[in-house]
Amino acid sequence: WLLMPNFIGCSTVAIFYYRANVISRSAGQSACACAAYFAATRIECQRTRMTYDYTERTGVDYSEIIAPVVADRQVTITRFQLWNLVEAGEKRPDAQLARSIVLALPTEIDNQSKIQLVWEFVLENFVNRGTIADINIHQIDSDNPRAYVLLTMRNLSVTATGEIQFGNKNRTWNSRSLIKQQKQNWATAANKYLAIVGADLIDHRNPDEREIEDLNPIIET
Repeated sequence: WLLMPNFIGCSTVAIFYYRANVISRSAGQSACACAAYFAATRIECQRTRMTYDYTERTGVDYSEIIAPVVADRQVTITRFQLWNLVEAGEKRPDAQLARSIVLALPTEIDNQSKIQLVWEFVLENFVNRGTIADINIHQIDSDNPRAYVLLTMRNLSVTATGEIQFGNKNRTWNSRSLIKQQKQNWATAANKYLAIVGADLIDHRNPDEREIEDLNPIIET
């Protein structure tokens, strides 16, 4: 249900890969299933009573949920709570549930730098705009390191008692110009780390790299 990139054998030169998709019920997808797969964990979807167990998967080397500060409160939530809350809040059978971002990580930088790169990029481009981000980095020490980022799509609020609530869909996050800017920001962020180690830089505008396109355009109807 998600095409996983494979860059094995291409690690001698830094590459640009940034892919945005929407997780939607109309495509037979589940936010809980996607989150469980990316994190190699077990999540029961309370809405459907289905359990998604990927605990036997290997290769998930880093996993973290980053949430914004809302009304001067730092939001804290578990993966199980988050994606069940998302599923419960979407009533339509064709609902768009979450946005996923897949990033190829530079093999030229060390593992801690890979984590810091993803963390900084996600914080600046998504969390600081109000989304909750579920980050998982796979095969960090291989020739094919990549990050999978699962993002919420609705405005977030916190009640006086600390209860997290989702409001309306934030359609500004679907802007094609914003997505284009985020791709450029990823190249800029990665190049900061590549420059430190004297490696070749990546360019999101390179025609050779434009063959990798978003297969599921983000369009809210």
